[in-house]
Amino acid sequence: MSKVSFTLHLKRFIDNLESIEISADDVYGLMNKLKAVYPELNNYVLDEHGSLRKDVNITIDGEQIQDPVYLTDSLNSESDVQILPVL
Repeated sequence: MSKVSFTLHLKRFIDNLESIEISADDVYGLMNKLKAVYPELNNYVLDEHGSLRKDVNITIDGEQIQDPVYLTDSLNSESDVQILPVL
């Protein structure tokens, strides 16, 4: 399962937001599963088309995702995913 962690910035807006382990093949699947746990998260991370917002970044094992539009970046069971604001 991929470990997903969040910055304090997001934790201020979403109640009970904690690191979580989720099994998904890609970032798109991960965001769908996160939506089931934290329904309001997608409003902060994704735009109205389902693409990554310009002021948010997702990293996998420390590397920025390559497909912020369709979220097709692959995950594996050891992936370390971080969702953070763009600085």
